[in-house]
Formats: sequence, structure tokens, C-alpha cells
Amino acid sequence: MKSLKKVIFITSLIAILLSIISVIAGYTLVIPISRSEQLDSQVLVKGDTINIFKKVDFSKGDWSVYINLSRNDFENLSPAIKKTSCLKTSDIKVLERIRNQWNFVYSGTDIATAESIIYIFKNNKLVFKSGIVLDKDRQGLQNSTYGWMEATEPGVLAETCKNFKKVYWPIIFL
Repeated sequence: MKSLKKVIFITSLIAILLSIISVIAGYTLVIPISRSEQLDSQVLVKGDTINIFKKVDFSKGDWSVYINLSRNDFENLSPAIKKTSCLKTSDIKVLERIRNQWNFVYSGTDIATAESIIYIFKNNKLVFKSGIVLDKDRQGLQNSTYGWMEATEPGVLAETCKNFKKVYWPIIFL
């Protein structure tokens, strides 16, 4: 019984310290702990245009999208995006814009770093995770399945993401 109390105390202390650090730093710590299911992947050739969300029906199930923005991305961040560490949406209209407007060109390559991350959840299960670039001049996704995919329409990702809401919690377990 004493060891259980000790574990609870230490875990609580760590959570409080992380919260304090996160509030002071102005950064939201996103910790994905849910089980994963993946969206279907496609076989592509360099130069192909892809819409990885085309077959996703956002009207069925409980969907939410989080974007964890890296502070390192703030300098070149599109002015349409709020400079905050975490954004979220579960608005069906915004999700439909993602499905209908987020088209990418498959490059068959990777970019050096995409520090910001987008998480898409269905019924509290992670179905998609990718690095996301929302710069003024360049926008796209970087992930292990497809590598770097640049948006076909300049600014479309930022225009969609400007409708996300700021997350105020210092720690988010997803």
C-alpha cells in the first residue's frame, strides 16, 4: 500500500512539474497515448497528385484534429495561423475543407525537418500523424508513409487551419 501511494505521489508531482514548465514556457505538451489505426495508404509515383483524406467520411464517428506547432516554426509561420503551441478542431465544416481541399504533390523525397505535428483522431483513436509545415511560402505534410508532400494550392493548409481553436491546456493526453 505504501508503494502505491509513493507511485501516485511521484506521478502527480511529475504531472504538476510538467504543467508548470509548460505554462511558463508557453508550450502545450501533447502526449499521444491512444491506440492507432491508420488511413489506407496508396502506391504513388513522383509527381502524382494525392488527396489522402478523399475517402474519409468525417460525418461518421467522432473526429478531432490537433496541430502541435513548434516554436521554431513561429518565425516563418503563415500569418493566417495563430502563434500558439496547440490548435484543435472537431468542426465538421473545417474537416470537410480538409477532405475537399488538401491536395498534395507526391515528391518521393523528404524535407530536413518538419517539427510541427498534425494528429487526426477518430473515436479517440489516432488514425493519422504527420509533420506539417505551415510557412508563409511553403506548406505541406512530411511523414514516414509518403515523405514530403507539398500542397498543390499555395496557402490552402493555413487558410483551413486558421479556423482551428487555440488549446489552453498545458498537457494534452490524446
